Amino acid sequence: MSEKHEEIALLEARRQAIKDGWNKYRFFGEPPTPGTPVEQRLIETCERYVTYAVSEKLRGKAVASKPMQDGSESEQRVLHNQLAMMTVGDTRTGLDLKAATRIKEYAFSIARPGFSVDEIYAMEIEK
Repeated sequence: MSEKHEEIALLEARRQAIKDGWNKYRFFGEPPTPGTPVEQRLIETCERYVTYAVSEKLRGKAVASKPMQDGSESEQRVLHNQLAMMTVGDTRTGLDLKAATRIKEYAFSIARPGFSVDEIYAMEIEK
């Protein structure tokens, strides 16, 4: 499969994950319309969030939800807040653990379609 075909296949898989996850987790309203800037922002935010989540996990740190020493929030938490606003209309702080976990799972399903959170962590550890 050519690189262009792989990119198209990945985008289609992500679009399906957006739609399926939106329904599975019963987020408010409708998922972003395919091909819109909103859809692109959701995909990019999920990719960035997963990158930070995996890097924290691989370093064996549970600091993602804690403030940085200068008082600012970690990048992972900022991204999780953005995802929460996109999906449920509230910040991470206003959510219970179950809702926060659903957003995490949703982000992972979009960033790496077809793989569970645990499978993604395992693949990254093997690298």
